[in-house]
Amino acid sequence: MKGPFMTRQKIIFFDCMETLIDMYYIPGEREYALWAYEGSGTEKVWDGFDDFFEHFSSVWKMLKTSSPCNQECDIRKRYGLIVRRKWNAAKIPPQETDLAEIVERLVDNYWRKYRKQCHLGAGVSNSLAQLAAKYRLAVVSNFIVKDGVEELLSLTGIDRYFDFVVTSVMEGWRKPHPAIYQAALARAGICRYDTVFIGDDYMNDFLTPRKLGFKALLYDKNEAYPEIKEQFRHFEELEKLLIMLA
Repeated sequence: MKGPFMTRQKIIFFDCMETLIDMYYIPGEREYALWAYEGSGTEKVWDGFDDFFEHFSSVWKMLKTSSPCNQECDIRKRYGLIVRRKWNAAKIPPQETDLAEIVERLVDNYWRKYRKQCHLGAGVSNSLAQLAAKYRLAVVSNFIVKDGVEELLSLTGIDRYFDFVVTSVMEGWRKPHPAIYQAALARAGICRYDTVFIGDDYMNDFLTPRKLGFKALLYDKNEAYPEIKEQFRHFEELEKLLIMLA
């Protein structure tokens, strides 16, 4: 038993991005592509950024439409598909050593810029410190960079509060696919009735967990769902809400 008391919920699963960790600027698809391209040292491979973005956008759309629903694809595989698509269009024979170097440059460039945009959400650290004394905590997040969530948690100083991290890139399935929630339960070693899921996405972090038998709290910082009782706008409200759920 942790701390002075323990409610029915033995573990809390948190979403990561826009719940625990915010971004100074949330880019669109074109900006995400620019983060990878600009300054990567691979510019000579493409006929300018518009050419890169055309291949980038086409691969992203292809993955959404051709893969099984909510199947995840690692960022390195994504950029590998982008480079191969360019080579096929230009009728350039693929070179695996060149491919690996180009992909690494794109991924490293993108990830360096992504990290710089990340910061800890308001009230998160203090709230986690209080909750970790009474509950087990874990992270369940959609993410395409292997070990990326773990790195962000470490950089923001909150990794010590979590027993484990489950990500879509490691499990192969994105929320709201049931498999990633089941993987989290398996890691926790408890049943779904002993859990609370917390996050900012209505479908992924509230509706689907509830359908699967979890309790859930929606982090509604923009007040998009005022009709939902099980929601909060500030992390300082969390502890009281969790006691009410017990």
